[in-house]
Amino acid sequence: MTDSASTNVSREKILLQELDRNVDTEPLELDPWRPLHEACDRLCIQKPKNDQEMQQVSRLWNGRRDVELRLLGYTAKDFEFLRYFPDLERLNVQVPIVKNIEGLRHVANSLKEFTLASTTVRLSLRPVARCLALESLHLQRQAKDFGELRSIAGQLQADTPLLVFTSHNAMLLTRIYYHADLFGHPTSLYAVVVRDPFPQTGPPVTTGVKIDGYPGQRFLTQAEYNDIQSVVQVSVKNH
Repeated sequence: MTDSASTNVSREKILLQELDRNVDTEPLELDPWRPLHEACDRLCIQKPKNDQEMQQVSRLWNGRRDVELRLLGYTAKDFEFLRYFPDLERLNVQVPIVKNIEGLRHVANSLKEFTLASTTVRLSLRPVARCLALESLHLQRQAKDFGELRSIAGQLQADTPLLVFTSHNAMLLTRIYYHADLFGHPTSLYAVVVRDPFPQTGPPVTTGVKIDGYPGQRFLTQAEYNDIQSVVQVSVKNH
């Protein structure tokens, strides 16, 4: 191997190391708190952090909107730490002990990408509904208060569908109808329209809503709605 080729391989190795920073699993020879490389894509936390340590993570993140904050392991039980991450745009949480996500209010005006997975408690999605800047959403085993997602309902009205997974099927969710109070706030689910690539035969779901009759279009049953395992927002952008 020539000196030039060896240098290129070395640079490539360094770049790969810098793409993903995990402050809890960095090699011993590297300082986990060194400034993030300009090519860094995500900042990961894998062990529980107290308030002071979370502030240290925030200083490392340093307002980098392009860098995803990723929580793994048993990092946190709630999202109150987000008050230290103003203007955060990308959040990925895969923590089984999360019991409250009300802390999303701290980034409600900036959050664009949100993943919530590996949780063991069914959480209300009302805090997600307040994140009106969301462009990408991945929810795993979280459907409680799904009708509260007014921001997502707005995306559906703009013909941006959701890909929903139940334990038996994957479908495109194209419309949500819900009962609302005098202020337009959803109170209960009324009907959900999906495009099912493998529609099952069975008794029809009766509603007062008329569907367009596209191939595979049907109403989601209440049992299927309760069985939603994961929800992914589908976005198509022109470049």
